[in-house]
Amino acid sequence: MWHPKLSQSEWFEAEVKPHEPALRGFLRNQFVDLSDIDDILQETYKRILRLREKQNINSTKSLLFTIAKNQSIDLFRKKRRSKIIPMAEFESIDVVDDTDVSEEVSRVDEAAIMAEAIKSLPERCQIIFKLRKFDQLSHKEIAERLNIKIHTVESQLTKGLKRCRAYFKKRGLLE
Repeated sequence: MWHPKLSQSEWFEAEVKPHEPALRGFLRNQFVDLSDIDDILQETYKRILRLREKQNINSTKSLLFTIAKNQSIDLFRKKRRSKIIPMAEFESIDVVDDTDVSEEVSRVDEAAIMAEAIKSLPERCQIIFKLRKFDQLSHKEIAERLNIKIHTVESQLTKGLKRCRAYFKKRGLLE
């Protein structure tokens, strides 16, 4: 929850610091080989403080965990790229393409943000939006199912898209 009257340090102590033990546990469980937890936490704190300067943060905990997870993944990628492999061992190494993993992580992050955006919509708009986007029903099918006019479906979808776009912009995910 954003507290405009709190200084940056007061907000940090009230909204961020209480999550540190859970965040450390999460990082230890998710990234067993991670030895740089303090570095990840420092970078995570730095990023969330920068974000707070620019915008309202509704869910400090989820943003904190997302930033830390992404920081950990980035660190593993950097370490993987910087490993020096002796030429004698080079032929015995299996090459694994981690593109699928990073794409999957991005999709999971995007899905979580999209779910938050949809939750922020009015109830009727949410229902129509979900029927269209997830059940892939036509405007006519949605209108028949909900016993409303097609025009109402179209206006609710337009409203939903605009609000989701505004939600993403507010969080710096769209320009």
